[in-house]
Amino acid sequence: MNENELLKYFIKAEDSSYLYRHKIWEKSIYSILRIYTRREFLRHNGVMTMSLKKMKNEKYLLSNVIISFFQLLNLFFGRKKFKNCIFSFPRIELVGNQYVDKFSDPVIALTNLKTNSIVFEFSIGGKHLKPRIHSNIVVYIDFIVFVAFVSAKLASWILPLFYKSTFDSYYSDLERIFTYPTTFKKQDYERIISFNIRVNIYKFFYRRLGVKKVFGVSRTNFIPQIYAAKECGIPVFELQHGITYGETPIYSGRKIENFTPNFFLSFGEIKNKEVYGIDPNHIINIGWAFKPFIKSLKIEKEFSKLDILVITDPEITDKICKVLSELAKIYHSYNFHLRLHPMESISRENLEIIEQHKNILLQDNKINSNVALTMFTNVIGENSTVLYEAVSMGKKVARLALGGLHPKFINPEDYDSFFIIRKFEDFSKFIESNMDSRIPTSIYSEFTGDQLEVFK
Repeated sequence: MNENELLKYFIKAEDSSYLYRHKIWEKSIYSILRIYTRREFLRHNGVMTMSLKKMKNEKYLLSNVIISFFQLLNLFFGRKKFKNCIFSFPRIELVGNQYVDKFSDPVIALTNLKTNSIVFEFSIGGKHLKPRIHSNIVVYIDFIVFVAFVSAKLASWILPLFYKSTFDSYYSDLERIFTYPTTFKKQDYERIISFNIRVNIYKFFYRRLGVKKVFGVSRTNFIPQIYAAKECGIPVFELQHGITYGETPIYSGRKIENFTPNFFLSFGEIKNKEVYGIDPNHIINIGWAFKPFIKSLKIEKEFSKLDILVITDPEITDKICKVLSELAKIYHSYNFHLRLHPMESISRENLEIIEQHKNILLQDNKINSNVALTMFTNVIGENSTVLYEAVSMGKKVARLALGGLHPKFINPEDYDSFFIIRKFEDFSKFIESNMDSRIPTSIYSEFTGDQLEVFK
């Protein structure tokens, strides 16, 4: 079974089980652990996961925790109130001469969010990159994460000791679905304690700062913040992170009230709204704010039509590199600029393939993908969100359907927005074609401000 089929099977098994009934501290155990459990189930069944760069940078961890402590202390003793609390995406990127979260920062810049908001930021790499746009309203939450992490490590023994019957019953129900590794249980205990600590800390700060609305990017990055806001009666707005084609560990399955945002702010028209794990009537199209934000930078195009931007994702990089190797041999007058996912580490095997061809070049993925798009006319890839962003920017985009790559489309009509490369000879047809036969997609629409009542 593929990932979609495995998730459908697992979610059906979830719903027919008693997993959701088990609670600790009045919180559903499985709702806290669901994303991790689903990912382990997929790994257990051979679904590939991302090969990550080594992100932890111990050099900066301590200083970030100290800086964060004093920033939060200042908030505690300060009298200033903030109507909006925004949790930025942890991975920020270089845009022009400053670092930006491409999801929340353009919306802040183009709305009145910038006048009455505080931005909480956590760096997954251990280093907060500078210069940072909106730095005057950014506060680090590394101290909160650190306190929750250390406390969970020290206190994880409490749960199996004092709540043995609860967890025995929970794992008994889970193991009726699949063989869950005993070694993962300690991580589960730590995650539950960490979750509970963070919920209580965020509840305190929401009340202390007078927060009326909470915004965040990518649900798994701010689940404790969602839960805390719901307990405080504060509405939560999730900004769209990417394009979802079907079943996912993040969104699929039962909707649990305190773990689900009130509204989902999309960047375009979504016909298949069921895949985002929220009531479709609560999905609001605000448009793609990053597009006008990028235009305002007036970045000059650097590459010719002989330069092709190749977009990949970690799960398909092996296949992309093999396809590129053949394209590079056949079309030796073209340069193929391979752009890896920002969190991906290139394997030695793929690096060797790249080094065999002078016309395959690794692109600097520290530069934001939309900035890179402005520099190219022609773009190719399989299913990355960036391909839809490229179409919205008027780029000529081809989807690769060879060498084990299989393009997916959210809406049937999106098929006509792209060129399809099914065999190597199709590449020359793509290059020679013009955009007249392509239909613009509305998945990334114009940021018009029509739906901006939500930010008032």
